Amino acid sequence: MNYLELLSVGWTAWQLTKKRFGTVGGLLAAGVIVAGYAVLMGRLREDYPGLAERLE
Repeated sequence: MNYLELLSVGWTAWQLTKKRFGTVGGLLAAGVIVAGYAVLMGRLREDYPGLAERLE
C-alpha cells in the first residue's frame, strides 16, 4: 500500500468530516476511514486480485 495514497485518503476524509465533528472528531474519523481502507484493500487483494489491480 502506498503511503501517499493513504495520506490522500486520510486528508480527504479529514477535510470532509472536520466541519461535522470538529477538528479532533475529524481526525478520529479519518483514522478509522484510513484503517478501514487499508484492511479492505488488503482483503480485496487476497480474494479478488484482478479487481484490486483495476482499482489501483
